[in-house]
Amino acid sequence: MNSLPITETTLQNVRILKRTNHWDIYRLDNRLLFVAMDKITYQQQSYPIPYKGIAIAKILALWYQHLQSFLKTHYLTSDIEKIPTDLGDARHILKDRTLLVKKASVIPIDFWVCRYLPPTLTQSYTKLPYLRKTKLPRGLTPQERLEEPVIFARNASSHQEYSTPYLGLSQMSEVVGDKITWEIQQKSLSAFECLEQLSQNKGFILAQMRFRWGLLDGDILLIGEPLSKGDCLFWKLQPNQSTPNHQELELSYEREPFQRFCRQLQKNNHPPPPQLPPKLVEEIAQRYLLFCQKWTGFHPRKEKK
Repeated sequence: MNSLPITETTLQNVRILKRTNHWDIYRLDNRLLFVAMDKITYQQQSYPIPYKGIAIAKILALWYQHLQSFLKTHYLTSDIEKIPTDLGDARHILKDRTLLVKKASVIPIDFWVCRYLPPTLTQSYTKLPYLRKTKLPRGLTPQERLEEPVIFARNASSHQEYSTPYLGLSQMSEVVGDKITWEIQQKSLSAFECLEQLSQNKGFILAQMRFRWGLLDGDILLIGEPLSKGDCLFWKLQPNQSTPNHQELELSYEREPFQRFCRQLQKNNHPPPPQLPPKLVEEIAQRYLLFCQKWTGFHPRKEKK
């Protein structure tokens, strides 16, 4: 298995649709081929991280396979041998880092399901619209587990993520209609609770996750790659400790070494460096490898070539 980071791919005779910070996305007729990249980004600066793409793709495939027992999703396969096109010499590079999915029309709303309040909302959550009728009491902290998860919705078309207003039920209905609004609420909760239980079995607390949905032939499909964008928050289960201390609440297990590094840059008002220290690169890679192994039993670095 190639240990060099893969940060960009080119496939002959396959149309590239777009490149993102985490994926190269190719168009295959009415399907899309997602190829996970080995890089991590801070303020538009990308850094190569060996094996990261493989770890992400493996975990996402596992999630989709579990969720498909009760939800329709865009996921088709992660088996490189089942990709319906000639990948030529690129096949060995793409192995273990691809997802073949159905192409759906994206519903332009992000759905955040939270078991714990995001720290950024601690002071304002009582004033925000959320998609559950259960009233949240005043005085909650991010360390308090909510008896029922709460759903916040945001317009996904805005690039101003932190200033994008939250949507209430009536606003959502204006965008997608009453029926789809209700269905997506239920599906988002079901997906979250499934992954929450699965996370606990793997030794993690799933604090929050962002879901994206799409439409295809009248069906609502779960789409997107939440783990690759940092759209989920995992805490490691600790003996006699239900949640991290307040300073660690925004650190997700798989991204923690890099988040600490970025936090220090912000504290010292330093711009992103052109390269990461080799020791930090190895630490970040090891964390993704361990996260992948805990979830899937698969450790890319230990696999035989």
